[in-house]
Amino acid sequence: MKIHIDGIIYGLQKTGGISRYFNEYLSLLGNLNDKINIEIMLPKKPRGVLPKAKNINIIFGKHLNTRYHNRVSRYLAQFINKYTENKYWGKITEGIFHSTYFTTYKNLKIPQVLTIHDMTYEKFPAFFNKKPDMEFIKRKKRCVDSSDAIICVSEHTRQDVINYYDIDKNKVSVIHLGVNHNFKKITDETVKKNFLKRINIQKPYLLYVGGRKGYKNFSTLLYAFNILTNKDLDMVVVGGGEFTEEENNIINGLSLRNRIYNLGFVPDNELIMLYNCAAAFVFPSLYEGFGIPILEAMACGTPMALSNVSSLPEVAGDSAIYFNPRDIDDMANKIRQAISEGGNSEYVKTGFERVKHFSWNKTAQETFNVYKRVYEQHNNNNNPLA
Repeated sequence: MKIHIDGIIYGLQKTGGISRYFNEYLSLLGNLNDKINIEIMLPKKPRGVLPKAKNINIIFGKHLNTRYHNRVSRYLAQFINKYTENKYWGKITEGIFHSTYFTTYKNLKIPQVLTIHDMTYEKFPAFFNKKPDMEFIKRKKRCVDSSDAIICVSEHTRQDVINYYDIDKNKVSVIHLGVNHNFKKITDETVKKNFLKRINIQKPYLLYVGGRKGYKNFSTLLYAFNILTNKDLDMVVVGGGEFTEEENNIINGLSLRNRIYNLGFVPDNELIMLYNCAAAFVFPSLYEGFGIPILEAMACGTPMALSNVSSLPEVAGDSAIYFNPRDIDDMANKIRQAISEGGNSEYVKTGFERVKHFSWNKTAQETFNVYKRVYEQHNNNNNPLA
């Protein structure tokens, strides 16, 4: 079976949950069946790290540069790009098509599988109300309508998709994400002390991982962090880029500048150490389709304080302490409790067992099952007497 991937996500982000998802499971598909061949069509200049396996073939697209000085030349280039892409995909007559970020093509002749990670744009229109956002929502719906099967990363996301698009529930499957086996508990205290010394962090810290825009609720976390009684506690922020003007205003207004470290994007080996050395991990989001950092924290034995909304309880189960993400006092109290319970709590022990149920091998196997079902249905429909 041939799997055709439109690798648009690798031109949009250097790193992130979606590119990690495709990298992890695509690299494992060949282990399930040596007859699986994966072809990834990439932008001319991909930004992110690409999946690697002997059965993966990378093809670079011949897209024109759209950064022109006037709209006419830019739109002309975009029109030519779209024509070229439709022509390319229209020539493919065998296999499965899977887009990494909501693309579909009018000339596509093979069945399409779509993964939906969340319904953030639809559920939080106040945060996504600009013209590009509206165009993205329309594009996403076209992709949903043209797909033969839809994969959701949690049951909560599946229900959102079914309710919002009013589609047949049998078309939508739930396949949970996994966690890389490198995320694990480190017991060598000397290794942890040397790491903290190298990055110059001297106090216990609260760890935040991921983007911080709008629904991520980071601003509320800053206010909760400010009212924690333990002033010897710092905060380490990973991912999401530099602080925005609004975030800086809050940080300065609360006199937190000397207690917050923004490390930006860090490699996995450092992220693993940050989880292991943290007093607690906090996830204050108002909505998540899944939440890979939860699995990473569980695997590393980090005490967790999480929002009690959307898919977070589905992923973490009884391994976390939950708070109302809109209640600053409740958030602060639950963070304090998670730190007090510590790394030997029943929550952490439960997390070590729960995280065993999430693996990229399982994600790969269940995704292949969807591919196989759609592929066979397509062939049977086109050859009813076969």
